[in-house]
Amino acid sequence: MLLFSCAGALVGLPDSEVQSRLSAPAIDELLRDAVYEVLNVASSALAAEGRAVLTKMVTNRSEVGDAFETILAKPIRRIDFNVSVDDYEGGKFTVLS
Repeated sequence: MLLFSCAGALVGLPDSEVQSRLSAPAIDELLRDAVYEVLNVASSALAAEGRAVLTKMVTNRSEVGDAFETILAKPIRRIDFNVSVDDYEGGKFTVLS
C-alpha cells in the first residue's frame, strides 16, 4: 500500500480515493503512471551510479523471470525503510539486490 499511497500523494489524490481506485479490477492510468514515477525517483535516490528505469509492471511473478526469483529468494543485500506519509497509509519500503 505504501507504493500506492506515495503515488496518490504525488498526483494529489486523497488516500480514500487511492483506496477506492485500488478496489477496481485494474489500476487506472493516472495511478499506474504515478507508481512508475515514484519507483523511478526512488531508483535515482538509491543508486550510487546510474539507475534502473521501470518500464513494465506485472502482477504475475512468473512474468519476471529467474533473476527476480533468485534475488527474492536470497538477496545479497537488503535494506528496509519504515516510511510514513502524512494523511496516507505508510509501510515498509524494502530494497533487495
